[in-house]
Amino acid sequence: MAKGKCEDPNSRSAEVFKMTPHKNVVRLPAIVNGVHGTFIMDTGATFVTLNAAFAQKAKVQIDQDSTLKMHTANGVTEGKRGHAATIQVRSLQAKDVEVAVQGNSQATYGEGVDGLLGMSFLSRFKVSIDTESVRISTRNAK
Repeated sequence: MAKGKCEDPNSRSAEVFKMTPHKNVVRLPAIVNGVHGTFIMDTGATFVTLNAAFAQKAKVQIDQDSTLKMHTANGVTEGKRGHAATIQVRSLQAKDVEVAVQGNSQATYGEGVDGLLGMSFLSRFKVSIDTESVRISTRNAK
């Protein structure tokens, strides 16, 4: 648990999000370091990706010396590596999550969207997707 920075296996929980036909994306409410935001679930994104303004508001630790080349749906862009102390989606929480931070002019996720909820968060959980819903649960949830 400690090595993988996973949730306590005794807190068996799952969250279900109904699919909404909004441009074929799943928007999820998430809390990063105590700051509420809206994220697009992106199983193709290696990292949770934040726009710079949200990262600053959430006090995400950014490695200013890092450079990260990201291949996005809108082309290749650059960002910086960082870490969020906690990311929470409803009752599901992960600690010390690696993130990528994009400059505000490059981070065009859509109106009202603060970033992408990528695999640096999602891989810590079991994710099931069907035509009606997305289910995210702790790995030990039944």
